[in-house]
Amino acid sequence: MSERHDYTPVALYARVSSDRKDVDLSVAAQLRALRDHAQKYGYMVARELCRRG
Repeated sequence: MSERHDYTPVALYARVSSDRKDVDLSVAAQLRALRDHAQKYGYMVARELCRRG
């Protein structure tokens, strides 16, 4: 018997202002943290949006 999961779809949005160069605020770091949060709380990542500048 297969186990059924009901996931809530979410979109992740990461952004870094062009005047901020902080490594901790990089788009890649933000997306990693957001993906971890989504997985931990049972969300399904349907889309990832990024903006630099």
